[in-house]
Amino acid sequence: MAGSWLFGCTDDGGGHDANNAGTGSTLEAVDAPGVMVLDARVDEPASEDLAAVRLELQNTTDHDDRLVAISSPDADSAAVHRSDIDPDGRATMTPVTDLVLPAHSRLDFAAEGFHVMVEGLHRTVQPGDTITLFLEFDQAGQLRVDATVTEAGTALTHDDDHDHREDPN
Repeated sequence: MAGSWLFGCTDDGGGHDANNAGTGSTLEAVDAPGVMVLDARVDEPASEDLAAVRLELQNTTDHDDRLVAISSPDADSAAVHRSDIDPDGRATMTPVTDLVLPAHSRLDFAAEGFHVMVEGLHRTVQPGDTITLFLEFDQAGQLRVDATVTEAGTALTHDDDHDHREDPN
């Protein structure tokens, strides 16, 4: 049975700066009306039952959207976390309970310290394998994302001047 994680659905009060992110290049895109998932990847897990998925979200609409749930048929649970360094220099990881994707924005999980923590993997994964996620958005609905496992210490390569998105206009 796949696990899921539900985000809080409170009003964001119009503050968008916490979720704004810079642009990045695109390797592969998965989209629903108005929301795209770009460059989904998993660093080769050091543990057999945990994995961190990094991706980029893009909202091409005139309206904010909210990530309300994540699930994976490949694991017991999936949740968004944010990594940071506390004032004492210690690494921290905090669950994210509310993730708003502002209108006309991109959120690069890696650049902003976010990742989807997938726990209780149902199989051992190796480079080239995929981990499937289902991301549920308040407005855009459900997106299926197949994140590719990459070797530890490597990054997917892509051309910064090229992306696979179609111009919505």
